[in-house]
Amino acid sequence: CLNCHDTKTYSSMDHTHHPPDSSGSQCYNCHMPYTTYGLLKSIRSHTITSPTIIETLESGRPTACNLCHLDKTLDWTGTHLADWYGHKKPSLNDSQKTVSSAMLMALEGDAVQRAIIADAMGRQPEIQASQGSNWIPPVLSRLLQDPYDAVRYIAGRSLSRHSAFGSLDYDFLAANSVLTNAAISSHRIWADSKRDRSAHPEVLIRQDGSLDQTRFEEIYARRNDREVSPKE
Repeated sequence: CLNCHDTKTYSSMDHTHHPPDSSGSQCYNCHMPYTTYGLLKSIRSHTITSPTIIETLESGRPTACNLCHLDKTLDWTGTHLADWYGHKKPSLNDSQKTVSSAMLMALEGDAVQRAIIADAMGRQPEIQASQGSNWIPPVLSRLLQDPYDAVRYIAGRSLSRHSAFGSLDYDFLAANSVLTNAAISSHRIWADSKRDRSAHPEVLIRQDGSLDQTRFEEIYARRNDREVSPKE
């Protein structure tokens, strides 16, 4: 990118608003994010764009910002894009203002959104940029019983990359009863684990470190069950 775009302008913190040695300063992470599903993983878009929450609202594609900062709300992204680049901030509903955009897509999104977010939840740079991994296992555990084979496979792979789940014994093609037991067991492992005991309301974590199960289930009940058939 910097062979054509002026290095002093486009690699500076004035443009990226990220430290030079961070993943957020790399051009393709903002302008070619992992928003395409294919072959049991998410891949980079080959359409070069700039992050905008209007595109997310209109198309359902996650913003590059929320694919990296998995714990942040769409409102958080809109505020920063407005402050940094003068974007107009559209009106958002209560969930978009208060709950992580990635969590919303993982729980209430369609199958492609769930696959893309589940994949992001297993990548180390994204985990490091998202208040660690304390809050992610409950989301991936629920996706272990997703109706789509691909989503289950990706969720299992990502969950196995988190501490305490490295030896996860999970067959994504097992019977429904087995999938349900795997989801319950994985959630129990997380609930019994030692982790940060502080509130993170955007990812539905209470002051004592427990999950806000009521809100979690309310969002999950809105899951988009439309049939999708993405071309691999």
